Amino acid sequence: MLLDPPGRPGWPQELPHWPYVQAVDAALLARGIPPGLVRANINSLRWGLTGYMLLQWDASRTHGHGGIRLNWEEHKGWSYALLGLSPDDVLLSSVLTMVETSYADPETVADVAQELVMRRRLPQAR
Repeated sequence: MLLDPPGRPGWPQELPHWPYVQAVDAALLARGIPPGLVRANINSLRWGLTGYMLLQWDASRTHGHGGIRLNWEEHKGWSYALLGLSPDDVLLSSVLTMVETSYADPETVADVAQELVMRRRLPQAR
């Protein structure tokens, strides 16, 4: 369960994507696969003030020999990384081609996350 969004209290417009972050988090929690790390904020002016979210499961939360990371950026959409035992050890990183829209349905994101966390592979269908 996420706490209040980062930023100044009373300024929800600083994170307009916060309801999307909450919906994805709720979908993951409902499946019993909450990430160990959730980060959501806005990129710096250098990168266009776009929203981002990072979800990460370490090796203790997955059924494999390493962690999983899902990244979302407002204008780029979703990507994933298979991690080694250290979160800095990225074994494979790619765009999630089965998630075709930037603001994919939170249940679709949860489908992908569940396959990655439980089987360390991507779902077959889009």
